[in-house]
Amino acid sequence: MHQWLFDKEDFSDTPSVRDGIATSQEQHDRAKGCSFIIAVGSKLSLPQVVLATATTFFHRFYMRHSMKEYHIYDIGATCLFLSTKVEENTRKLRDIINACAQKAQKNEKLQLTEDSKDFQKWRNTIIFGEGVLLEAICFDMTVQHPHTCLIEFSSVIDVSKQTIRKAWAFLTHSLFLPLCLLYRPECIAAGALLLADQYLSEELPSQAWAQIGVDLEEAHDVAAAIIDYLIVNQPRRQQISNGSKVCYWNC
Repeated sequence: MHQWLFDKEDFSDTPSVRDGIATSQEQHDRAKGCSFIIAVGSKLSLPQVVLATATTFFHRFYMRHSMKEYHIYDIGATCLFLSTKVEENTRKLRDIINACAQKAQKNEKLQLTEDSKDFQKWRNTIIFGEGVLLEAICFDMTVQHPHTCLIEFSSVIDVSKQTIRKAWAFLTHSLFLPLCLLYRPECIAAGALLLADQYLSEELPSQAWAQIGVDLEEAHDVAAAIIDYLIVNQPRRQQISNGSKVCYWNC
């Protein structure tokens, strides 16, 4: 896992940045790619663990390759396809392709026939892209998610179910950010828990943070990153807060 933890300075020297894409634009496109993954996954009624794994693969991939070389929707589709197999919650490739085409073209009624050029293009992109993706992530398909850590926290410290639910919602927002490349999963979970605690005007006892063994300063950094993202992306925040069709962790 340590090979996938980077310093913030590393984002100033990614393959995309070296290809002339501004750091801010790359971060925007990362969020856009993850939004595509989540939209397609929601269309396919995939559980959140699949989406979390797919977005993690997506963020890792672009530490190895440039967005000028591989389009974010192509890689997003491929990451989702691979994650359905990794998390053993598969869908027919035909259904994944149609959901991808619908979201990419913003046409929910679109249905591609299997002999159409667009269908074949999506199919070839995903099948070829899977090998490229696996090589880029060094065939490392093991992902530890902050969602699991959050569940573990709830069994260690005295925290309300409402706080856990709200923290879970903040973790959903965190998928759009490359936090998985900057912080350990337990730190991301702690940041979401800190946000939920403040949002609900509750106050966890000070010893709680020591009990779960996280760096409180890093947790504050995670919380600040999520808040900054939500401030800039009000419409998407409202959409998720009002209930997307994303399944719970493993439904």
